[in-house]
Amino acid sequence: MTALYTRGGDNGSTSTPGSGRISKADLRLEALGTIDELGAVVGLAHSLAGPSEHLQILRSVQEKLIALAAEVAAGGSSASFVKQRIVEADTKELELAIDSCQELLPELRSFVLANGVPAAAALHFARTVCRRAERRIVDLHERSQLSPAVLKYINRLSDLLFVLARLVNHEAQDNEAERR
Repeated sequence: MTALYTRGGDNGSTSTPGSGRISKADLRLEALGTIDELGAVVGLAHSLAGPSEHLQILRSVQEKLIALAAEVAAGGSSASFVKQRIVEADTKELELAIDSCQELLPELRSFVLANGVPAAAALHFARTVCRRAERRIVDLHERSQLSPAVLKYINRLSDLLFVLARLVNHEAQDNEAERR
């Protein structure tokens, strides 16, 4: 059995596929850590939601976040060895899901509080982590060109998380009204 620890990072550095050894305080690792956190929060939201056809996309989102992290880790032109990339079709999938969910929701007429049933609150939390990941990715992109598809995907993902949070709360209200 291979040991989980390598001791290689004990001096505050780590290795990445595209950059060799870098400081654990490097912007690339900050972006990667935030993407990892986002994947975990998306998983939490999915686990709290129960069966819902609209939330099945969250599993795909978690898988795409792994591909997105691989591209960020590899960075710009050195990303040639990354097998799965984020492409325009991935963003289109998010847009289709957003449109499908919005058809089921009333028109938005006011600010939305980040609360509600646990799954919706977790989706709102995921949205805020997504926005932080986007800020880190944009900052990194300005220093080291990343694929434009990565920027589009992470931007659209926060929109999806917002509409899913609204939908989960809306469905919970409908279910509560039916019980009365």
